[in-house]
Amino acid sequence: MIFVPATYFSLLGLYSYRKQGFSIATFMVLMYAFTAIINIPLYYFPDCIYTDDLYRMPLHWLPTLVYCLVPTLVIYPFYRFDSSKKRELTCPNERLFTILAYIFIGTLLFMLIFYASDILFRLRSGADIGDLRGDALLLSQSAQATSTGVVRLLSNICNSISSMSTIAMVLFYYSICFLKRSKAFNILLLISSLSGIIIGIHSIDRSITFYWLLKFILIYLFFLPYINAKIKKKIFVFLLIFFSLGLVYIVMVTVSRFGENTDQSLLYYFGQNYLYFCWLWDRYIPVTHNYGMLCPILSHFFIDWGCPVDAVPFGVYVQDITGDFVNVFYTFMGTIMLYLGKEWILPLSILFFVLASYFVNTKDRLSIFDLIICCLWAFIPLCSIFVYMISEYVYALGFMFIFLYCLLAKHISRHETHSVV
Repeated sequence: MIFVPATYFSLLGLYSYRKQGFSIATFMVLMYAFTAIINIPLYYFPDCIYTDDLYRMPLHWLPTLVYCLVPTLVIYPFYRFDSSKKRELTCPNERLFTILAYIFIGTLLFMLIFYASDILFRLRSGADIGDLRGDALLLSQSAQATSTGVVRLLSNICNSISSMSTIAMVLFYYSICFLKRSKAFNILLLISSLSGIIIGIHSIDRSITFYWLLKFILIYLFFLPYINAKIKKKIFVFLLIFFSLGLVYIVMVTVSRFGENTDQSLLYYFGQNYLYFCWLWDRYIPVTHNYGMLCPILSHFFIDWGCPVDAVPFGVYVQDITGDFVNVFYTFMGTIMLYLGKEWILPLSILFFVLASYFVNTKDRLSIFDLIICCLWAFIPLCSIFVYMISEYVYALGFMFIFLYCLLAKHISRHETHSVV
């Protein structure tokens, strides 16, 4: 069974590539293929980093079938979108475009000022940065922990917006391709996409930066049909620097935490998805039905479910009850199983398919706000190759803010157009 996901997603990726080229759907499928291929050496050589019975268990056909077919379902709306197809892109309200751009720029400036001392302290740690991860004293003395009142409120808002900061890349590409904005504005807009990485450095977390890199590639693929050779030359150096710095940070944290086992830890990082999904399917019985993942914003502010809702605290809660370490990667399907049980996987995946199909505009003429909405929905299955991130209120709040802003911008633009007519 270990070869089935790798074979299936490789063939599906090849099919998508032949039909659409290197589209966003092809990218998502190939990421599943990539992780499934890395599962193979982990399964056959389980002692490469961790001795764990997980990698000696039998693999069965039913979880394997679910692991292959359900991601295909949630990716399909983006296959229908076909990002390789060149469309007419418009900006029906440049004022609202500019406001959103300055929200991202303002968020970056706030984050740089607010977290400056925390970030510098972590970066100065150099090769020892991994030792600071999870340090309770360090976290208790951070800017976020010690702030109060309006500053604390602003930091919470900016944290949520920064969780979706790569959307600034959408605005950047549109600006350089279609608008005549100043170089300073475009550079600030490009740099503002990095505010999410500030949170990753602050928490000494690799995954946030890795998700940023995945979104970075996804957005580039969205705009690939519109970027001519002249524009590529202008932005190549900036993009190469950003991408390289992200990789350097991931490697730095990995080396600090795992030392001589760095290469094995990266295999474990990328290759555990299918195996842990099968482990959950065969062995895990939900300790509670945590419906908080369905409404993380309401859960954080208004509803007490009797257990944590955010992913890491809930994983610790489950571990305390079962004795099993579950804060690992098992795709969005594993997250659903952990919170609600395996019977919820298909209904919630169908719900996502319906919502994504409804909100992702596949017409030949799109506004910039349509494109942002498509990116937002595409982020979910892309990052869910590892875990379902929107179960955490910070990500859910950032998603909802930008999503509702774009829906409102579309409504205002239509109203103004009708008024002019």
